[in-house]
Amino acid sequence: MDCTRRPVVLRGERWGWLHVLHGRDVLAAPSLYALERTAAAVAITLLGERASGARAAQRQGALVNRLMLGDLSGEDFVAKALRLGRDLRGRTLVVTVVDRNGADGPFGEQELDAALRGAGFPTVVADLGDHALAVVGLPAAAAEQRVVDVLSGHRVRAGLSRAVDPPLLHTAVRQARSASAAAGRGEAPRVRRFDDLGVLRLLTVLAEGPELAGYVEDELGPLLRHDAGSSNRLLPTLRAYLDCDGNKSRAAEALYVQRRTLYYRLDRLSALLGVSLDEPEVRQRLLLAVRGLDLLRRPNAPA
Repeated sequence: MDCTRRPVVLRGERWGWLHVLHGRDVLAAPSLYALERTAAAVAITLLGERASGARAAQRQGALVNRLMLGDLSGEDFVAKALRLGRDLRGRTLVVTVVDRNGADGPFGEQELDAALRGAGFPTVVADLGDHALAVVGLPAAAAEQRVVDVLSGHRVRAGLSRAVDPPLLHTAVRQARSASAAAGRGEAPRVRRFDDLGVLRLLTVLAEGPELAGYVEDELGPLLRHDAGSSNRLLPTLRAYLDCDGNKSRAAEALYVQRRTLYYRLDRLSALLGVSLDEPEVRQRLLLAVRGLDLLRRPNAPA
């Protein structure tokens, strides 16, 4: 069957084609004119929707910025979100902060908005530069796990706050940012809940100033300088030993080395750091330092 088509062009970019199937008949001039006018009308409509989407994103971003600056209470935020067509009324709220660099490609505010709204969650999203933030309305108390499932399905690094009522929305923003900082470590993409951070809650706060970097330098400085100039890095051995709580057999298995090799490396570590790794208090200090180092090495960490 014969077909006549015309491109749909927006600002010099071809977005697609408009097709007319007409069998073996030849389209008359009026029909060709109508086809061209229709393609132009489709382009104008798409351009209008594109501009409308950009304006909506700007309004949402401005609303979130006002919330983060303290210009709006949580209740005011919910009221103003309704004017943007985002109905968060009568719901508990959760905040998520997502790294834009997803494992499967860029995952910015548009992708975050589409993923959450596609799962049935009303949401307000904003661009934070290297991250995207969303305030999400939960239809039920147990729906928080559904948010985790949606984000995990897109293989992104994200932090999730506690579920809160609107008056505690500022607190939820802070919690989500802390959880996102912990999720930004150099490991497989994952969603970190604020309630699961443990001591990392304190470390993420310290990471915003010079205190954590100073602590890491005091505890691990000689080791880091050794590894920077050697092909036989010892930090992975220390990390495995600490993760195994000083159990040498388990650490050797985790590192796939013989116990004699592990003993040699532990002796090197003790000499470099000037401590006894057999002491629980020392291991606790070093474990905090290693966790702090992970936070400082995450993308966009404070210098």
